[in-house]
Amino acid sequence: MRRSLISRLPTIVAALTAACWGCAAFSAEGPRVTVETIDQQHVGELVALGERHVQLRGDTHISTPAESVLRIEFQNPKGPNGAARGSLTLVDGAVFAYERYEIDGEQLRLTGPGDSYEAVVRLGAIAAWRLDEAVSASDSESTADTIWVRSRRSPTPKAVDGVILELSADVVRFALDAEAADQAIDVPWERVAGLRFYRPADRAEPQPGYWIDTAGGSHIAAAQIECDRLDELRWESDGSHGAAAIDSVVSLDASAGRVAPVSQLGLLDQQHNPYFPGQPDPFRGDAFRLNAAIDGGPLHLNFPDPRLPGAWPGVRVVRPYRSGVAVQSGTTLRFALPDGAQRLKGYVGLDPAAYRAGDAQVTVGADDRELVAARVRGVTRPIEINEPLNGARQLTLRVGYGENLDTGDRVHFADLRVIR
Repeated sequence: MRRSLISRLPTIVAALTAACWGCAAFSAEGPRVTVETIDQQHVGELVALGERHVQLRGDTHISTPAESVLRIEFQNPKGPNGAARGSLTLVDGAVFAYERYEIDGEQLRLTGPGDSYEAVVRLGAIAAWRLDEAVSASDSESTADTIWVRSRRSPTPKAVDGVILELSADVVRFALDAEAADQAIDVPWERVAGLRFYRPADRAEPQPGYWIDTAGGSHIAAAQIECDRLDELRWESDGSHGAAAIDSVVSLDASAGRVAPVSQLGLLDQQHNPYFPGQPDPFRGDAFRLNAAIDGGPLHLNFPDPRLPGAWPGVRVVRPYRSGVAVQSGTTLRFALPDGAQRLKGYVGLDPAAYRAGDAQVTVGADDRELVAARVRGVTRPIEINEPLNGARQLTLRVGYGENLDTGDRVHFADLRVIR
């Protein structure tokens, strides 16, 4: 069933007018956005976002059916004035980078960096909580709850497995064993560096209809959204509700299961051929990375600055991406496509760190068809990929060596995804 942008629930759709879910008309100074649909892309000033249509003002007035919208990207969002002091991950995958927090009964109140958002989180929806940058709370593989405790003798927090019994405004109540709750200890928050709540891997969690990304680094899941004021975007989900300043929003993803990132597809085959045959392969499995650059850093691409488009490549902006595939030259990857694959979308270009010396040949194929064949260099704008798949079963990404030997040939397939 095709579902509207404003709500995935029929009961909410029926009550849209009365409940004011959705976005009212924006003023003449609406944000400039890029609206991506299944097969097109529109750029302009957002003037209305409603149950049936998304309306833009550009050279012409554009009205797009809301059910066809996959994502809305807000151009030039403002970065936060403050810095994040910690991050919270919920069971639905949402991530909140926060500056301040306050525990209020069974709820946690969060404030984003520079007051970029305000959120109320249900304590029972927390999967991991990082209060110290030295802790990677979400990476623990323990089959118990874990608390990281700051020691007076060592700057490195120590992980202790057990059971987290209660979070209060002053302390974390923790026991080494669920059957020894009478021997629990209270750990003051000033000594807590991180928390992780154990959940079985096969436990089903609610799937959000929307994702809101902010300039402060938050990735917010939402079942419903509301935008009847120009200055904020409100959301509600099973685990949280709140409002984000509209000028801090980077994107609103409304694909809701219709999109499969290539980085999450099954890898059928990988091959890497060194530039100098017979020499040891220096990469040993690191000729590609999923959702990260070859060096382990974040995925980025250089784009012309929209304020000075004629100054490329001297003036450029760097855009980050959460998903994609980084590939070293000499590498071929084959992925299994999901049933009903309609279209492949994304961007391909050089890793910005290699833009001065990089030079590579890129080929993208579906089954026996060649979809993209291009040369990418430091002075090349990222190439937009928007090709039909027509139910293909396999996707091939191939990066060949360019004219500069194997120097800096690191290619990013950014935000590469399959539309079903």
